[in-house]
Amino acid sequence: MKALVFSAQFLIPAAVFAQLQLVPVQRQPQPVNYTQARITSLPPMRLPFWDDFSKSYVTDTLWDSYHTVLVSSGTALNPPTINTALFDGLDANGVPYNTILPLETGYTDSLVSRRIDLTTVPVAIRNQIFLSFFYQWGGFAENPDPSDFLTLEFRNNSGQWEPVLTLYSDNNTQLPNVFYDTAIRINQDRFYHNEFQFRFRSFGRRSGRYDVWHIDYVYLNYRTAEETGNTSISDRAMTRPFTSLFGSYYALPYTHFRDNPAAHLSSPTIEVFNLKDTTFAQVLNYTSHFRVRTFASGIENITFDNFVDFEVGLPSVPSRGRATYLLNAIPPAIAFEASADSAIITASIGINSGDNDQDYYSRYVPINFIQNDTLTFTYRLTDYYAYDDGTAEYAAGLTQAGNLAAVKYGTVNQQSDTLSGVYIYYPFTASASPNIATILVWNNQNGRPGTLLSEQTVPVRRNGNNEFTYFRFNPSVIVPDTFFIGWRQAPGGLIRIGLDSSNDTGNNMYVNTTGTWVINDLVSGSLMIRPQFGKGEVVTGVDQPTDETIAMFPNPNNGKFYLRGNFMKLEIVSVNGSLIPFEIKPAGNLMEVTAQIAAAGIYIVRCSTGQQIKNIKMLVRP
Repeated sequence: MKALVFSAQFLIPAAVFAQLQLVPVQRQPQPVNYTQARITSLPPMRLPFWDDFSKSYVTDTLWDSYHTVLVSSGTALNPPTINTALFDGLDANGVPYNTILPLETGYTDSLVSRRIDLTTVPVAIRNQIFLSFFYQWGGFAENPDPSDFLTLEFRNNSGQWEPVLTLYSDNNTQLPNVFYDTAIRINQDRFYHNEFQFRFRSFGRRSGRYDVWHIDYVYLNYRTAEETGNTSISDRAMTRPFTSLFGSYYALPYTHFRDNPAAHLSSPTIEVFNLKDTTFAQVLNYTSHFRVRTFASGIENITFDNFVDFEVGLPSVPSRGRATYLLNAIPPAIAFEASADSAIITASIGINSGDNDQDYYSRYVPINFIQNDTLTFTYRLTDYYAYDDGTAEYAAGLTQAGNLAAVKYGTVNQQSDTLSGVYIYYPFTASASPNIATILVWNNQNGRPGTLLSEQTVPVRRNGNNEFTYFRFNPSVIVPDTFFIGWRQAPGGLIRIGLDSSNDTGNNMYVNTTGTWVINDLVSGSLMIRPQFGKGEVVTGVDQPTDETIAMFPNPNNGKFYLRGNFMKLEIVSVNGSLIPFEIKPAGNLMEVTAQIAAAGIYIVRCSTGQQIKNIKMLVRP
């Protein structure tokens, strides 16, 4: 995996960078479904307290205040369980705490436990009550500065918060790709009251996803004499989502896949972590379930539905170690009907770890350690390619107007086909965004973008979190078996595209800032651009010289203009993608066009000759 050059790039002027730049993703602003009355209505809970965040959300049955913290599966490195709680400079809506002063520091996210009744703990064992957790700074995200910190505080019997532990990023003794554990003994009388609480708070930059900390596996309970002071627990857990079933891709067009399914299927892997900190090595079995549903004109057919139980011969998971398992019981090629037009594959894996055995009923009830033993994922075979798994941890973009970026794709059937559109995820970021983007398609020339095949102007629309926007190409374009899709950075705002950091295809990204294409070596992950294949009006090139060049004048204008040249089709498109009605009539050797434009602004005049297309940016004045 390529190293992330991250911290410095937020302080160095953008002109220094000749490649892609990472930026934090905001969550879409949305109402917070939270009331203090809901929390205060819950009585204080009794021990044990346990949360490993594997449910992908924070629950208000365990946490009093939690909305500023994001549960993430892709921003931490080597976590003990599949999700972590992420602390950064974004508030509950994913908006920076400070949008005016980018370098201001202060307290940012916080995570506050529910009230806990510690008076029920017998005095004889209060010296063996510990709060333990795992933590990491940085990970895939930006590293905290030396002055930034994460603090743990306890609420005493006077209602005051007392700091009990402060963590700093230490480049000399700790690494940003390791999860460290700690255990805090709670034996002071002032904490043994019926409204005890603990909270984590981060301190760092308040202007975005900077100075990041990760918390995982928070556990408060009695420890045996052998466990005193350590974080050992009888639990085995999944640590990351499924890898792909299709090699580098997470999704394929069914028409490209169905000719030879066996050649395009690969066994995904899972990883398990053993939280037992002894000489104990856990022997595991697992149960896998794959189901294939194919569709033909909307009619569903279940063609494969198979369980595999208790596979033997698997390597054991060492104490405080990890084991990776290859899932071989994948669907066979015959499950994918040649007459179908799409398919959905549902995968479910459960490890049989015995986590709720041994002394579970005497010590851990009502904790359910099994909840982190199962993974599910849905793979899709429809009409597009996807390197990403559907979740953006960051965004990436260019820094200078006129720069170009491209992503390489290869059809798995090694055939040319009709590229009819593209799905793009434009996440919410702190930077201004243009209203329109220029999407470009190139053929392959010695492994880099070659001849420009298509240039399409599309609106930049931000939908919900991790929701793609579809843009239909007009016209479509035939692409060879290896092609590139990308964009040109326009002036007046930065185009940012979602980046999935869990699947690194950065070696398929290229940037052109000086007239020469160079491979990306700064950003790890997958840009969330999904080329779509299908039928449509096709051209074979774009903006190539013709016998008579299409020209438009005057420009700017008030909605009335003239076109010179031969064209078969004309469209006028607004920045939000709407088609603008117009009237057209001959005027000598020109065509006079009068558009029904209600507002001043930028519009695209799109002229098609049948084999080529030309987009002309038009400025309409009041």
